[in-house]
Amino acid sequence: SSAASDVYKRQMVDAVKKGDDVVTGGGVLGKAVRVTDTEVEVEAGPGVKFRVLKATLADVKPRGVPASATTAANDSKE
Repeated sequence: SSAASDVYKRQMVDAVKKGDDVVTGGGVLGKAVRVTDTEVEVEAGPGVKFRVLKATLADVKPRGVPASATTAANDSKE
């Protein structure tokens, strides 16, 4: 990947906040329910929560932005 996309991804991951939809590096979809400097607690379903290292997030969709909007934009670039 290019240096510009690496910078964008790092900024996106650094900006993750409670309520954002996230995709983990393993492809698990969930919602950020707690965020620290280095970790994100992800809720993948009712009563299913786990912690991941912030740096391993593959994608972050700010609360209120439909997942399909950013996914479609990313897919059209390929």
